Amino acid sequence: MGRCWGSGRRTVEQTRSIEIAVLRRAGYFSAPKQACWTWRRGGEITAEARIGWDGKRLMIGAQVIALRTTSCRFGGHRLWFSCSCGRHVSALYSANGGPWACRHCYRLTYATRHAIPRDRHLLRAQRIR
Repeated sequence: MGRCWGSGRRTVEQTRSIEIAVLRRAGYFSAPKQACWTWRRGGEITAEARIGWDGKRLMIGAQVIALRTTSCRFGGHRLWFSCSCGRHVSALYSANGGPWACRHCYRLTYATRHAIPRDRHLLRAQRIR
């Protein structure tokens, strides 16, 4: 007999993540920078890690994160994280303090994929509020 709600898989929303756009807005890729990054859930600190950019490579804790650039259509370039599986992604995840990888490597799903259609509308309304 199947489950009546959810698949039992861990979701993106439950997992610690880091996005390249957030790091760029924080000034990491304009000049070498080292700082402590904090993750919060419900106002409580859930994790902290040292993040450093030396101009060539990104370090999160003791793990070196490879970066890849692609050229944009109208000039310039876009930065991506390069996952160990070969994908270039804009967000990396660390489930239970493990190594940083893409959501495909951790087999993460989105919480809204397990909600019934009525609940999806409520979740969207709450997010807009």
